[in-house]
Amino acid sequence: MVEFRREQLSRLEAAARDEKVDIPKQLEMEHRAIFENLEPLDHLELTRRYAEFQVQALEQEIEIYDRAAKAADERMRRLAAEISPDLRRYLDEARAIQIASRP
Repeated sequence: MVEFRREQLSRLEAAARDEKVDIPKQLEMEHRAIFENLEPLDHLELTRRYAEFQVQALEQEIEIYDRAAKAADERMRRLAAEISPDLRRYLDEARAIQIASRP
């Protein structure tokens, strides 16, 4: 996942630069709150919460890429088509972890 995210971010940054779109440099407040809420958890509860966050985040991200797949811009459609299958695979994996870690 880390390697996927590095590659994805570099591709998105390149597209943003080409389109002259600014990308925020700091974590959103929502992301900071998620990290802070994960810190005090034990191993099993951390696994459960992390899987829950991953499922939610990936579902939202897939919705965004699904919309991009219908964009007028060919580059956005192509980028969405290339990235979406990986996101769906990671979502399936996160759901499997979520199910396996249930009490």
